[in-house]
Amino acid sequence: MSKYNLVQSTFNRDNLRPDEDDAAITMHIRQVVEAAPDFLPVTDEGRDDFVNRLSQWWGGVQPFVDSNVFLHESRFYDIPDGGPFPAKDPRAWMGDPVKVHTWNSPGTDASGALPPQVAISVTLKTAHRKRWGRYYLPAPARNTLDTKGAIDAAAASALANATKFLTSRAGTGACMTVFSRLHWNHEDPETIQVDDIFDVIRRRRFSTPIFRTTVPAS
Repeated sequence: MSKYNLVQSTFNRDNLRPDEDDAAITMHIRQVVEAAPDFLPVTDEGRDDFVNRLSQWWGGVQPFVDSNVFLHESRFYDIPDGGPFPAKDPRAWMGDPVKVHTWNSPGTDASGALPPQVAISVTLKTAHRKRWGRYYLPAPARNTLDTKGAIDAAAASALANATKFLTSRAGTGACMTVFSRLHWNHEDPETIQVDDIFDVIRRRRFSTPIFRTTVPAS
């Protein structure tokens, strides 16, 4: 058993363009037991609880994600104790997933998709600036775009409030935390921040054009 899990959630984009690879976001979680220390093994109960939290999160986020994009699945990986480990790729030391939850749940906005490399960043501010975390929501719909090219305030607020479901340390289960691969420990978020500026994740751009036009130069 491990004190931390990495949770990778993937988003299927085949309806936007055939055979396009999935977009992914990653989070780290730790076990939560009321009035108990922070350092507890993540249990099956904790993972099940975090699936429920992700469901609540997705319910708040869905209205701002394009309906052609599906939240596909969430994979949970044990992070072994005793790090840091030298490998840059976490898959080299995490092994197989200890839990896989399938969603196949689409976004619910039909206003149309923004370019696939556009994302909304969510910053998890901890007590120390150098320990802040972040994740990037893929496939924001056009309804997240205001008339001046910024993120609509309603979308930003909804995403920030949905993220609160993931960071709550109440009750028994698991919560999102900010894990450091340098220190091999965690700091819990104190503030969730969503700005009105879109981010660009280049690796999420479409890999192959469907249409290409050329004209002779004059």
